[in-house]
Amino acid sequence: MSTQRSWRALICLLWVMLAGVFSHPAQAKPEFYLVTYGPGTEVWERFGHNALWLRDRVSGEDRLFNYGFFDFQQKGFFKNFLLGRMLYFAAATEPSDEFAFYQRYNRTIQYQRLNLNDEQAQRLADVLKRSVQPEHREYLYDYFLDNCSTRVRDAIDEALGQHLAQQSETLSAETTFRESALTLVQDDFLLYLGIQLGLGRMTDEVINQWQYFYLPVQFSEFLQNVTNDEQQPLTGPTETFYQGHVPPAELKPPYLAFTVLLLASVLLMVLPYALVRKGSRWRLLGVRLWWALTGLGGLLLCFLWFATDHQAAWRNENVLLLMPLSLGLAVSPFARASRSLSLLLFASLILALIMKLTPTHQYNYDLLLWLVPAQCLALYLWYRMAQQKNSTV
Repeated sequence: MSTQRSWRALICLLWVMLAGVFSHPAQAKPEFYLVTYGPGTEVWERFGHNALWLRDRVSGEDRLFNYGFFDFQQKGFFKNFLLGRMLYFAAATEPSDEFAFYQRYNRTIQYQRLNLNDEQAQRLADVLKRSVQPEHREYLYDYFLDNCSTRVRDAIDEALGQHLAQQSETLSAETTFRESALTLVQDDFLLYLGIQLGLGRMTDEVINQWQYFYLPVQFSEFLQNVTNDEQQPLTGPTETFYQGHVPPAELKPPYLAFTVLLLASVLLMVLPYALVRKGSRWRLLGVRLWWALTGLGGLLLCFLWFATDHQAAWRNENVLLLMPLSLGLAVSPFARASRSLSLLLFASLILALIMKLTPTHQYNYDLLLWLVPAQCLALYLWYRMAQQKNSTV
């Protein structure tokens, strides 16, 4: 009798346990995906973009957390843009709307599922939801150091307990900010020229993988080789939702374009000198225009260096090639101080060449190909004209 009761009690206990399991199913944790948008053809699309996709099948939450928004109506927008004090902000968007937007502009869309444990998933969810709150969503944008991609990187790294930083900060990317940026714009010469002129020496230091994550595509590729705490791949396979524009893979400096630019500069200065009669002040019209353009360019570089927060434009050796002092020669080529200005201009060219012998010099060989011969020609024509003027006095 006691045996039968024991069996009945055991069966009842098992029934209660099974009923509890089926009446309270295990809660599925949220899924997270790194979404990477490939570069586009417009200026602001050239470097790609990314976001974090949160999908919770239990609550039905389905949102993309995007750190790449700014507002044209923001007070002092253009002033802040010029001074390097742009305010960007994070926002949560509908995945279907955002995917449709990038497809419309022929931007590749890829995604990778993040393999996170329960604690990491919850931590990432908290980080993302906090980042879009009004008091936290804005940040000072820096193209290389604090952009939409580095914000995604930091969110994942915080969820992993700095595990990502530990795996990437000691690995060299074997490239620089300048090289990686120019690679993506080399098929647009004017954009290439502007970036090459404006970037300073900071962008020529070899960066590590952590810094390289400022480019969304590089971040996505690196994560494929990262492991989590269980030594399992951090991400699943990369899935392509839409295949769009494919950017260049490596930098090929447009030396031919700079050679053409040099020839155009030579014609600008030589044609007036050759066609206008001797003794006329208009013989140096081309030289004056050249010095005016290069002088204004030098002023802009000095402004970016000394008056803005654009760190990438600081310590720019291109100031030696585009000397602001040449504006003095453009206005009064034969004034009393002109000889001193011309000597300073020539000395700056020599210094720009000597700087190439230093171990941490700035990469601007393509600019040297154009600007050094052009500036030397301008100085030579000025010298010839000054000699003729003195001989007739």
